[in-house]
Amino acid sequence: MLVTQTSNEERIVLEIINEKIKSFAVSMYVYIEEQIERSFTNIDKILQFAKGYRILIEADRNSRFKTWHDKITNSRGKLLEEYLSSRHFHIINVQSEMCTFQNGRGSSKIDVTITNNNIIADVHEWELREKGSCSEHNYFKYKIGKANKYKNKYNYQGIIYVVNEEK
Repeated sequence: MLVTQTSNEERIVLEIINEKIKSFAVSMYVYIEEQIERSFTNIDKILQFAKGYRILIEADRNSRFKTWHDKITNSRGKLLEEYLSSRHFHIINVQSEMCTFQNGRGSSKIDVTITNNNIIADVHEWELREKGSCSEHNYFKYKIGKANKYKNKYNYQGIIYVVNEEK
């Protein structure tokens, strides 16, 4: 069901109830000319609305960072990574030779999939799909559910810090 209280032209928020478990799925876009900090306020609104529930966000953030396997880090990516860490979000993107975005001017990994602690253990098999997209962005594909064979082994609900040492 569309959540009209938090959806607008830049983001779509859906409430999904499956087997009595409520989750929120979000698709977001941040214009490259927009100050990325403004989008943090929008995410905070979603967090407040969906407090205590499972949240998965697909976002074209127009930001680059090595944490989500891009070649470079830009200032927007650094700010986004710091914000996500401060809100205890997890980045689901896995290493891939494919980029999330590509056009005639270049390619990059500016799109990111993030989750909160309440759903991280149930998201698995994330991958990029090139075929079928009518856009300059590739599709993401992943599974959500209890079929995650690693759930019991890696079901850590605390804070996870990602530290990259530049060499």
